[in-house]
Amino acid sequence: MELVSGLAFVGILVTLTLVLPVLSFYRARRAVTIAEGLRARLDALERRIDALAAERSQPAVDAELHIDLAFPRPVVVSEPHPVAEAPPPPTPVPPRPAPVASSADLAAVSGADLEQMIGGRWLLYVGVAALVLGMSYFVKFAFDNGWISERLRVTAGGLAGLVLIGAGVRFWSRGLALFGQALAGGGMVVLYVSIYAALHFYALLTPTPAFGLMAIVTAGAAYLADRQRSQPLAVLALLGGFATPLLVGGRQDSQVVLFTYIAILISGAALL
Repeated sequence: MELVSGLAFVGILVTLTLVLPVLSFYRARRAVTIAEGLRARLDALERRIDALAAERSQPAVDAELHIDLAFPRPVVVSEPHPVAEAPPPPTPVPPRPAPVASSADLAAVSGADLEQMIGGRWLLYVGVAALVLGMSYFVKFAFDNGWISERLRVTAGGLAGLVLIGAGVRFWSRGLALFGQALAGGGMVVLYVSIYAALHFYALLTPTPAFGLMAIVTAGAAYLADRQRSQPLAVLALLGGFATPLLVGGRQDSQVVLFTYIAILISGAALL
């Protein structure tokens, strides 16, 4: 019975893991397509306005030139005439106030922004969280039943994290920045979990190599955050960096190393 319920739960998580990221991808792609279409329409309208302005100024000059050529103006000998007083300067007309958007328009815009945030960003975060949870539960289920050895477990976790990070960078380079950042963040979390499991669950690593590997993951997250200008990745890098000493543990007489590491983290946070 426990096996059936476990497989059912894994199936639900895998379904959510596959469906939610796909939905998020298509929603993000649709938003990008709509934005590109609006930009193209705006450029076309600007070109049309420029063309209309040029057409309005050109006929007046052509008509005046045509009249001068068809009917030459007679030469008139001017006679002296009294100088008239200059007319008073025209009263300046105040500029028309710019149209103010109505409350209905503002409500429509805010509603569209909220819908885009829920459909594009929050759904994406939920999909990545479901992906991480589904992978974690499935791996734990395989571990409990002895399907995978300890070394292969840690290796598979590390490879999965690297694959997620690579996919995130690829999506970011194709213009889907939000989707790529979410995948890269999920890959970083998987790497942290894999190193922690190798240290505390299976004793495959000692504290010093585990600390070094987590520091490398933190540096990679900081690099991606700086390259992609991503605040979520920067926050993840800082949280992972400050949590590394707590996750790894170590000797009681390593205060110098700890404070040096914290100083490096603070310097990196200032640069981000």
